[in-house]
Amino acid sequence: MICFSGGVELGQYDRSLTWDQMHILNNAGIRFENPFFTVESIRIDNVTDGIRPIAGPFTIRGSWLTYVRDDCVENDHVRGGLIDDSLFDGCYVGISERPSTAIIASGYDGRNELLTIRKSLMRLQPMPGPRGGLATDLGNGQFFKWSDLATQLELDDNVFMAEQVAESGSNTMGVPSSLVSCSNNVMVWLGQGPYPAPLPPCFTVTTDRSVWDGAVAVWKARHGVAP
Repeated sequence: MICFSGGVELGQYDRSLTWDQMHILNNAGIRFENPFFTVESIRIDNVTDGIRPIAGPFTIRGSWLTYVRDDCVENDHVRGGLIDDSLFDGCYVGISERPSTAIIASGYDGRNELLTIRKSLMRLQPMPGPRGGLATDLGNGQFFKWSDLATQLELDDNVFMAEQVAESGSNTMGVPSSLVSCSNNVMVWLGQGPYPAPLPPCFTVTTDRSVWDGAVAVWKARHGVAP
């Protein structure tokens, strides 16, 4: 078992770069290939992907990510794990579990694995030059970029926030069908009309931004972070 605790990684990339420009750079705040790996209390800002596990199971705990230009967690090797008590305050995509052709050919299959997200906060942030858009556009992806080989999913005591529909369309704004357990989640929706995709009964939808702001303030106070 390995634990990576603490540390600050602040990307120095021009914050106006498009999704394509950042995706070509293909970097991550932290990437690991060791099973039973824990990342805790890390601060990551302005990178392509936030945390990129290759092996599992893994644990991400007490971590604070902002302005992640692609996936806050790129779990494309579809490993089981736990995301606990973390603040993802600005993701293009929340969690990615969409393995490439090469990963699939290597035999990776997450269908018998479980990813649990609990007591965490996740916000999609509209960013410059979204995938498939103009450089002058602001857009974001979805909370869960999933595939048929993705893990099973458990969601408990989380707060999510989105300001607009994903560039990939309203049908990608829901929760994956591999959801196996779910309780006490909140979706803060600041876009037009009702939330654009069906959500399971374990979600409460609100249009009150203060719900998100209050949850972030509580998280920062608990972790000794200045407001």
